[in-house]
Amino acid sequence: MSDFRRTMSENRYYVDKTMFLPTLEEASDFILLVRPRRFGKSLFVSMMKDYYDINRKDKFQEEFAGLEIAQNPTALQGYYQVLHFDFSQVESSGGNTLAKKFNNYCCRVIDEFMLYYSAFYDDKTVNRILKLKSHGDKIGAIASEARKRDLHVYLIIDEYDNFTSTILSEKGEGDYHKLTHANGFYREAFKAYKPNFERVFMIGVSPVTLNDLTSGYNIATNVSQDKDLNDIVGFSEKDVKKMIKYYKDAGKITKSIDEIVNEMRAWYDGYCFSDLKLDDPEARMYNSNMVLNYLSELLRNGEPPKDLVDYNSAMDFSKLRQIIEIDERNSESGHSLIEDVSVCGYTTAELHTNFSALKMTEPGYLPSLMYYYGMLTLGKDENGDIALVIPNINAKKQYFYYRARKMKAAGMDAATIQNISGLTAEEIAKIEC
Repeated sequence: MSDFRRTMSENRYYVDKTMFLPTLEEASDFILLVRPRRFGKSLFVSMMKDYYDINRKDKFQEEFAGLEIAQNPTALQGYYQVLHFDFSQVESSGGNTLAKKFNNYCCRVIDEFMLYYSAFYDDKTVNRILKLKSHGDKIGAIASEARKRDLHVYLIIDEYDNFTSTILSEKGEGDYHKLTHANGFYREAFKAYKPNFERVFMIGVSPVTLNDLTSGYNIATNVSQDKDLNDIVGFSEKDVKKMIKYYKDAGKITKSIDEIVNEMRAWYDGYCFSDLKLDDPEARMYNSNMVLNYLSELLRNGEPPKDLVDYNSAMDFSKLRQIIEIDERNSESGHSLIEDVSVCGYTTAELHTNFSALKMTEPGYLPSLMYYYGMLTLGKDENGDIALVIPNINAKKQYFYYRARKMKAAGMDAATIQNISGLTAEEIAKIEC
């Protein structure tokens, strides 16, 4: 579940991440955070929205009861009108073109914002903004009216890179370039954000889009590798053990805590997002979605899933292959890199914190893309030097599937593929070329 309000009101189990809000406030007014998919980013955003929402200021103690921030809220709690975009929803909006879909989605969200905060504006202002047809005009009007009234607006963008990444993998470099360069509508939208909002928080999977949109201009502070934010999403082992104990004490789990943790650690743990935390044994993070899926089945059936592979990871790996093959000049070296990583378990390539779409298929940048997709993470090689490593068995399986698929397509027999790939005969039989 990614709705914080429902999570709390329905007494769902919630792993507290509110203690990171003061750190974010101190870092910058304009923030970029990137993390792999299915690490709980949208739930964190939902929590942020409710924390800063001026309309929910008086409900703060009730809603955040028992969480760390409730004991010592910041001065900005309940201070803002919050405008929240989730760009993963753009494709489902009406319109014949991407520009139309994007404008329609943004206009709908802004109109909902105006109605939600209508008590702070007069009816004439609300109706005037509602009648505007361009989301850029609406944003400019809101910013102007907010300044007149000494109101404060916080822009939060979830999945800021979602549909641009989809365009790149499905339609190619040319369409992506039109979208993000020169007078592309997405680029024009981002140009309006920084001057019109007091605070901007953007979260997504990779820094590719932002680099293209800004042409090197630092629109936001990238806090993705800050050591104090390593645990901001995902679960620490302490979080996982606490969760298992909660359900075990309630009589819902019979297996030992150590038995469960040892299995999940091997499959779903191992992610580190700051090189300054590499020597901290407690800094490794679990993919939260994988942990929840495991525990959900354990609670329902008394046994963990028979197949521990997360097939959402396979979708990400498939998207990576599509991106590699966009550029025929670099596709061979890209596939060779994946092959090498699958054998060695790591690469010593540099981690790039920003790069353009034109660079992402190049051998020197591809390992960084694999890192942002959760297929590699920060670690050390056999010499103790910093490297990008395969984090866990779940990720390792995706490399094995990749190798086995290539061998199967080349006509190798199942016994040979099994011997080389590290997969079982049953797993190989399921592979479609």
